[in-house]
Amino acid sequence: MRCAVAEPKQGGHTLLMRVFASALALSLCLAAGGVSAAERVAVFDFEMVDANSDTASLGSRPEEAERLKAAAARFREALVRTGKYEMADLSAVEPSARAFNLSACNGCDGALARKVDAAISITGSVQKVQDVTRAMAIFVRDVETGKLLASKSVDIREDTDAGWNGAVDSLAQTCLHHLALEDN
Repeated sequence: MRCAVAEPKQGGHTLLMRVFASALALSLCLAAGGVSAAERVAVFDFEMVDANSDTASLGSRPEEAERLKAAAARFREALVRTGKYEMADLSAVEPSARAFNLSACNGCDGALARKVDAAISITGSVQKVQDVTRAMAIFVRDVETGKLLASKSVDIREDTDAGWNGAVDSLAQTCLHHLALEDN
């Protein structure tokens, strides 16, 4: 979108008019263009939770690890595409995040998200029962208050890339819908 400021007519208040016209044009451009600061979100890598051992990992097999990374990346992309959210750089807290079972640590992800100036923290997990993936879940928290804003679990219909992508897309839609309601 282009915004232009018309030159005011010459007269005694030319400078004042120029400042006023510039301020008015800038505010109209920002309002019309929907320009606002994107909310910073920390989306941690998804974890595999083995129901038989109550442990979480970033995938015990290479294909699990790849799918978990791909699921988190797909979720991040869905948030960024809206233009309302920007992803926090998690590289500074990544080693600490790996030391926890983030989806079951009762909000410890908030402390990590706070360190990277995120307003929202999102963790994801995939539940595995007897070597079969069953469900994918997300947990969305307000970093400042620690309040759980949303949580959702969906079944993974088939243990394929398409099955996982469908689960991620469903969770992303639920998350975006809920966050939109929180904005109102």
